[in-house]
Amino acid sequence: MAALGGITLSISTATAQTTGFYLGGGVGPSLTESTSLREFNGPVSGTRVKFDPGFQFRFTAGYHITPWLAAELESGVNYNGIKSITGASEARGSLVNAPLLANLVVQCPSTKCRHWA
Repeated sequence: MAALGGITLSISTATAQTTGFYLGGGVGPSLTESTSLREFNGPVSGTRVKFDPGFQFRFTAGYHITPWLAAELESGVNYNGIKSITGASEARGSLVNAPLLANLVVQCPSTKCRHWA
């Protein structure tokens, strides 16, 4: 199952690329691909689950080790309602994901990268 994020609105307390701690967050749409259902109170076959567009919010906490390198933890919640299930007369339910990511961020400070823009 793959969750796809679209355009997100983000806020961050660390807009400058300096050393130190920073926090960030964002909200936006959550688009989840249709998936195959292999088991539901026993084995099933040929069953697809389709999802409605949903929403996601996320937050990030990190530390700029140098102006070029940061380490961060990112988490949040993705929510999608179930649109349909093949062969089911009714499909009430939802999918909620809470990912946890550990990121290394490499970036070029704006004063060094002006000629690339």
